Amino acid sequence: MLAQKDQESEIERAISFFNQFLGPNDCIYTRSIKSLAGQVRVAIMTEDSWLGLEKFKEDLSKRIDTSKFVVENWCKLLKLKGPIEKRKACRHPYKYCMILWDGTVVGCCIDFNGHLNMGNLNNESLYEIWTGERYNRFRRAMEKLDFRKYRLCESCEEWYKCI
Repeated sequence: MLAQKDQESEIERAISFFNQFLGPNDCIYTRSIKSLAGQVRVAIMTEDSWLGLEKFKEDLSKRIDTSKFVVENWCKLLKLKGPIEKRKACRHPYKYCMILWDGTVVGCCIDFNGHLNMGNLNNESLYEIWTGERYNRFRRAMEKLDFRKYRLCESCEEWYKCI
């Protein structure tokens, strides 16, 4: 979920609803809005912004079970990892895929518009898409940091999680 101003009641309802379906390794993950590879214009997040989300979780835990509610804190993460000097390969092509409303499988969690189309579940299985040539070509390009065919990846900041 993307945490936005005045969305607290929606987040609480979503957590309450989805908690019943979560297994031992599942979580409900939230973050404040980031630029999402330049697709969204946002103000720069500060440590205070992240602390607000953590405080929200703490207050929420007094009303509902938040043990599966994870708040992403980029400021803290980057402080722990230190300065980032060189772009790294992204882990997403090896760990995740996203399925859009129409069955389109895309190679990234920030690809809301299907730019990184890897296939469609209406035409082939998820296994065929995941192991297919399109996905493998995408993975090889990410390993080489070759973004010529994948412009969305060029300005992405999600790869920071991989270091």
